[in-house]
Amino acid sequence: MVPLSYVGEIIFCKLLGMYTYRTPHIPLYVPFGHAIVYASGYIIAHRAIILRYGTRLRKVFAVGFSILFLAVGFYLNDIFSLVFGSLFFLLLKRKQWDNLYYFVAICVIIIELIGTYFGCWAWAAKIFGYIPTINPPMGAVFFYASGDVLLAKIVSIWEKKAKQPIAA
Repeated sequence: MVPLSYVGEIIFCKLLGMYTYRTPHIPLYVPFGHAIVYASGYIIAHRAIILRYGTRLRKVFAVGFSILFLAVGFYLNDIFSLVFGSLFFLLLKRKQWDNLYYFVAICVIIIELIGTYFGCWAWAAKIFGYIPTINPPMGAVFFYASGDVLLAKIVSIWEKKAKQPIAA
């Protein structure tokens, strides 16, 4: 997870300029922070009480995140969050509405709010130069969740290759 997070930081921060850090370089703690955010969401999602009420929570989360994305989109003109919030729901549908991704998203939102409040990083006012957003955009949850999905796919491919016999 840490190497993939670092690559993601290079792409989204340095190449695409979606956000900037207080320092000119990506802080060393950031890729490790991504792993901690995912692990926190994973631990919470697999608690007995969460598993017991999983179906109810999915409904609450779906409504709550819909309201969140629509509210920031229409009231704060955060078009970025409208677009990527929609993609977040498409990803959730593909992952059978697994509560893990909702809990990771909650952890992401908390970290984004804290990090931007203290000025550790700041999001561009217009992503890609023309998509308006707020600081931090709620739609950022899509990138964290899709990174987790990408990592799972890489691990799956790696494991399949490892099981194949070595050609003589």
